[in-house]
Amino acid sequence: TGDESATAAHNGILAVLNGQRPSFSLEYPCLTPTRQRWFMMVVMPLGSDANDGVVITHNDISALKQAEHYEQFRSHVLERMAVGAPLPELLDTLARGVEQLCPHWLCKIEPLDEHGQRLGLGAAPSLPDFFNAALDTRPLDPALAAAAEASAGVSVEDLAHHPDWTAYSALAARAGLAACWSQPIRSGAGQLLGRFALFQRDLLAPTASDISLVGQCLRLAVLAIERHLAEQKIRASIALLQSLQEQMRELAFHDTLTELPNRRLLDDRLSQTMATSQRSGRFCALMFLDLDNFKP
Repeated sequence: TGDESATAAHNGILAVLNGQRPSFSLEYPCLTPTRQRWFMMVVMPLGSDANDGVVITHNDISALKQAEHYEQFRSHVLERMAVGAPLPELLDTLARGVEQLCPHWLCKIEPLDEHGQRLGLGAAPSLPDFFNAALDTRPLDPALAAAAEASAGVSVEDLAHHPDWTAYSALAARAGLAACWSQPIRSGAGQLLGRFALFQRDLLAPTASDISLVGQCLRLAVLAIERHLAEQKIRASIALLQSLQEQMRELAFHDTLTELPNRRLLDDRLSQTMATSQRSGRFCALMFLDLDNFKP
């Protein structure tokens, strides 16, 4: 926390001044209105005698820390994919990870439905339920489609007065949302898979750091959704194969005209019954029922 960092800095500076330590360094976070920043404070004695004072420098290490945190986040998401985590869990992990990396943004990931006509809720852990309920499963209207399909994404810096948000401006105000930035989620072949939306409580546009980070997270979202679609196709193929096998079995053992069991099924069942009879030592009998004009 901030108090703990301040206490550690104070003690470290005193330790160098008192000659108890040759130097001191501390990494600490600094949350600004637009981003999470990290700094490293370094304390060195001024000259050979620490009693002369100390030199304190603060270096911005935000890029390094963000890359470090992103790699940890990326590894966690890939591990969940490797163990077969379902798509809703993966998208929720992605959304929460983005919000941790960019605390000023609220993330909403909306995959397209199987027909490609509606955006559904994949994950929006920090947005109000009433807001998600109103926006989920909307038809892909022209304005929404444009936002979802824009190659460079769409940035709306004022939801209250933007024409594309006229129908939802009151809803956004109730949720305390002021700005939105959305990016399309596209497959490697260019197919639209959904939308990656980020909401802000202040009238702010995305920074270069935000754009870079979301670009990396989009690739993880594509991997998760494409894996889910591939699994769906595999399951559908297996179900189709099982259905075809059942149809072939039905054709092999039943008459196509009457749909009654045929001689092949009779021979099969007789063989099974005779084998069972031999193993158990019990007798079996076969009874024929003669139907006039219904003989092979």
